[in-house]
Amino acid sequence: MHSPLIARRSLAALLLALSLTGCSVLRRESEEAGKPAQPPQKKRPAGAKKRPAKPDGKTEALPHAPVDDGALAPVFRPSIADAPKLTLDQQIRIRFHEKALRSGAPKSVTVLRALVVSDPGLLRAAFTAMGMNVWAITWNQKGVEESRSPRLPAEVKADRFIRDFAFAFWPAESVKKSIPSELDLIVTNRGDAEIRALIRNQAPILRAVITRTLITIMNAPEGYTLDIEAAR
Repeated sequence: MHSPLIARRSLAALLLALSLTGCSVLRRESEEAGKPAQPPQKKRPAGAKKRPAKPDGKTEALPHAPVDDGALAPVFRPSIADAPKLTLDQQIRIRFHEKALRSGAPKSVTVLRALVVSDPGLLRAAFTAMGMNVWAITWNQKGVEESRSPRLPAEVKADRFIRDFAFAFWPAESVKKSIPSELDLIVTNRGDAEIRALIRNQAPILRAVITRTLITIMNAPEGYTLDIEAAR
């Protein structure tokens, strides 16, 4: 797989930034907890599609309805032991498609700045938006832990970030082992780009176009496009 062009920082500096960001998010959430409760959220409009159930029987908490006949892209997680050795400083842009907007997705999501460090057995990511710490994720052999600001849109979820990030950065063989058996992973090369497509019923439901300067991930069922590029 082609390695994205990244603005590298020293591993020690990034780890320090990740640690400080996680603490800042937790502190902000503690302050938010002391504020008066917010008004209850609006009920789902009449006629809206029922949210699909998770494998454990719990309702999938996706704020907007899926745009592909109620079928979400599966949430899978390759082995953390297969994590590549990366030190990244990135900008992440999320754009919801027209059908998702009509289903209740936000019209815009603030660009996220992400500091990501991964190594076999560990992924740590810290996110800022408009200069504020909003999210921190740690994934290791014990599982996934996150701390998040109430300001972060509910559509932005740790399990989906990990799925999308691993789909693009993990070795293809590791991704293939982690997907449900009814899906196929097709990897092709077109010029300088590597293209990964997760196929269900002969249609791509998750597609990543990977170049040295930009990674674009398209999720048809959930109606969004994710752009990952080096921070400027």
